[in-house]
Amino acid sequence: TPDISGQWNGVFSFNPIILSGQNDLAELVIHYSLDDGSTWQEATINSDVSLSGASITKFTKAGDTIFGGGLTGYAFSTDNGQTWQWEQNQATQVNTVLGWNGKWIRFFEQNNFFKKVEISTDNGDTWTEFYDGIDGFPNSFGPSGIWFSNNTIYTQNHPSNGSVPGGIYQLTETAAEWV
Repeated sequence: TPDISGQWNGVFSFNPIILSGQNDLAELVIHYSLDDGSTWQEATINSDVSLSGASITKFTKAGDTIFGGGLTGYAFSTDNGQTWQWEQNQATQVNTVLGWNGKWIRFFEQNNFFKKVEISTDNGDTWTEFYDGIDGFPNSFGPSGIWFSNNTIYTQNHPSNGSVPGGIYQLTETAAEWV
């Protein structure tokens, strides 16, 4: 069992229990427990880029897929957290990735200002910006995150000036547009 003492950036507290943090080289590490924390294993992280500086601060789960959103990308696991695929993106702030109705939806900030919501229909292979139905886009400040509640995904739009309405939007069941 590996030593799991130290500082952790993210915790996923369902079964399995997942901890994410950084090792002494500031590289992303993930540990998991399948027995409520009695024993721990270090997960395998597959990546095409260096994991230096990568971190995960937010976890979500949809079906058999666990998502971890971080500062420079996101990771996902389909085997209870034992193996992860790290995907780098242009985010400079926390990513949130949600799975819903067979689609993946992610929110991230770029350069501490530009906020984006994207959707993937092919398990993250390709992403497209997804603002259909949000008033004022692209001339507004942008969404302030996404969240999941009662089987519905929500986002909030902040107007950049008084002429563009803001509001809370929910994703339609078919994930075709925000309403």
